[in-house]
Amino acid sequence: MLPEGQGISPGSAAPRWYRLGAVGRWFKLKSRQLRTGLAFAYYGLGALVITLWLGLRRLLGVPAGRDAAQRILRRSYDSFVRLMVALDLFRLHNVGTDALVGPGPRLIVVNHPSAIDSALVVRHLPQADNFMSPTWARVPLIRSVGKAVAFIPSDAAQASVDEAVERLRAGRTVVMFPEGTRSPRNGLGHFARGAAHIALRSGCDLLPVVIRMDPPILKKGERWYEVPDRTPDVELRVMPPFSPGKVLDGTEPPMLAARKLTAALRGLYMKVLELD
Repeated sequence: MLPEGQGISPGSAAPRWYRLGAVGRWFKLKSRQLRTGLAFAYYGLGALVITLWLGLRRLLGVPAGRDAAQRILRRSYDSFVRLMVALDLFRLHNVGTDALVGPGPRLIVVNHPSAIDSALVVRHLPQADNFMSPTWARVPLIRSVGKAVAFIPSDAAQASVDEAVERLRAGRTVVMFPEGTRSPRNGLGHFARGAAHIALRSGCDLLPVVIRMDPPILKKGERWYEVPDRTPDVELRVMPPFSPGKVLDGTEPPMLAARKLTAALRGLYMKVLELD
């Protein structure tokens, strides 16, 4: 069981028929699959509504600005997470999330255990510039929303770093997942050096956010209907700012500095996730 923090819990006991042996477990699994399907149908409907709203504004000659679109996305994420909790799909424990409410510039880095990590984090942020992977960019609805909120493409290498640094220097908040894709089951993936390069060039500390799930849900390679037979606990923990000065002495060349900073950052996640 994960430690309790500030969070949302449905607080309702399981129906009695759930305890009727194998038949009860089968119905419980099917019920959870149905509720998960409803939640993701809501998510897809939300993306469609946002796309239609943005398209209507363009037709009327009043396109939504980047920040307005990001506020709409944040509210959509928030309602999606609250729905999943209300449907007893997981219990959410927020620890230290008040630190996410402040203004930028901030470089927020997050591990990536599930398909809902962006929603779990961005719902707390007044403004967030996110990275978008090529996989999601190929989904028409997601691509349309991503264009409106000005997602940063994650496959542009140096250009992506340059764009993120420019936004941080403009006082904005940037959110990124150093693993680049979802974590392997019960583990932590390789950390790319992009976050370290961005931190070193922008002069910003990194703000680590750690997500833990027990049992894991919506992992890499899992379908939406592959659900656990009990309600998972999900913890979102905001760690203290991580300054490059903690691990660098200032004499390292840029590539070595980025490598050392990335290794130290991943080591922090390994320790908090109790994987070392």
